[in-house]
Amino acid sequence: MISIVEQVLAFVLLITVLVAAHELGHYAFARWFGMGVEEFAIGFGPKPLFTWMRKKRQLKLSSTDRERLAKHSGLPVSEIEETHEDNTVYTVRPILVGGFVRIKGMIPQEDGGEVFIPCGFYSKPIWQRIVVLAAGPIFSILAGVLLLFITFSQYGILQPPPAIIKDVTAGGPAQLAGVKVGDKITTVNGEPIKDAGELAQKVSEQGAKTIALGIERSGFVNLVVRVTPSVNAPIPPSVPADQAAYLRTRPRIAVQFEEATIVKPSFGTAIAAAFTSPIDELSGVVQMFTHLNEAKDNVGGPVAIYGVTKQAVNQGFDRVLLLAGRLSISLGFLNILPVLPFLDGGQIVIALVEWARRGRRLSIETQSSIMLAGMIMGVALLCFVTYNDLQRNLSRGSEAPAINQPKK
Repeated sequence: MISIVEQVLAFVLLITVLVAAHELGHYAFARWFGMGVEEFAIGFGPKPLFTWMRKKRQLKLSSTDRERLAKHSGLPVSEIEETHEDNTVYTVRPILVGGFVRIKGMIPQEDGGEVFIPCGFYSKPIWQRIVVLAAGPIFSILAGVLLLFITFSQYGILQPPPAIIKDVTAGGPAQLAGVKVGDKITTVNGEPIKDAGELAQKVSEQGAKTIALGIERSGFVNLVVRVTPSVNAPIPPSVPADQAAYLRTRPRIAVQFEEATIVKPSFGTAIAAAFTSPIDELSGVVQMFTHLNEAKDNVGGPVAIYGVTKQAVNQGFDRVLLLAGRLSISLGFLNILPVLPFLDGGQIVIALVEWARRGRRLSIETQSSIMLAGMIMGVALLCFVTYNDLQRNLSRGSEAPAINQPKK
C-alpha cells in the first residue's frame, strides 16, 4: 500500500504536470507571435523558491505592429523602435500545485495603456490573442492524447465483455423484470449495443427512466423486457467498497457480466483509441451541462481528484498515466468553455466582443466588474464541488469511482 505522503506527492505532481502542459501552449504561441513572456512558473506563491533559468532575446516588431502602435500613441512610425528586449525567468514557487505564464502587458490598465506596450499581449491583433488563449486548452488535449497513447500502446486497452448476464442480483430491477442468467442483451430502447460497457453507458444516460431491453435467450428467443434502473438497487458483497460507493450514485439494473480483459493493441489501434478519447470526454462534459439534475453526482473538485489519484497510485503506474490523460483532456475542454471570464474560454469571448466593437477595448470598470463577478462565481463553484465531494465521501465512505479505460 502506498503511503499518504506518496499519495499527496503523486497528486501534486499530477496536477503540476497537467497545468504545465496547459501553460506551455500559451507560452509557445505567445513567443511565436512575438509577445514578451516575463515568467514561466511552476507552482504559485508570492515569491519564487528559486529561478532555474533566465533567458534573454530580442523581439522584432513587424511593420504592422509598429503601425498599430504608432496609431495608438500618435507618434510617427519612425519613432517606434523595431526591437525590444525580452527577459523570461523560469521559476519554481512554493505552492506546487499548478503554475502560470505571465505574458507581457496582459494586465489591463486604468488608462487603457496596455495596448501601447510594445510586444505586449494587447498590442497584438485580436486573432493572435485568441490563438494564444486557445493554445492552452489545445495543448492540454494533445498532452492527454499523448499520455493515453503511451498507456494503450504499453499496457493495453480494456476490452469490455459481451453483454451476456453472468449473475442477476436478487431483489434488483433486472430480476423483478424477469431477466435471467445467460440472457444476452442486444438492444436498449431499440438501439443496438455491442458490449457490456455500452449497455452501462446507455443505462446511465437514461437515468431512472424505464427502459426496454432487447434480450436474446437460449440463442434464438428474442424478448423485450422493461426495467426501471434504480440508485437503490442492491449491490453484491463481492463488489469492492470504492466501486460499490460509486455505483450507489448511478442508476443501475443490478446485473453482473464477465470481467473485462486487457488487449494489447496494434500501433494504429492505439493511436485511433487515443485520438477518439477526446470525443468521449467531450460527450461527458456536454452531458454534465445537459443533465443538470445529475450534476451533483457527476461533478468533482479537488477532493474527488485527490481520491481518484490515490486510487490510481495504489493500482499501478498504468492507472496513473490513464488518469493523467483523461484529466488533461477534461481540463482542456472545461477551460475553453465560456463559463467563467477569467478562464481561457471567457477571455476568448471578451476578445470576440472587442472584435465586434471594431477593436475598441472594454472600459476598465467593465472589465473589473466582469472579473469580480467571475471570481465570485468561481469561488462559489469551488465551494460547491468541494462540499459535494466531502458530503459524498462522508455519506458513502467513498474515495473515488473506479478508473476505467475507454473501449477498444
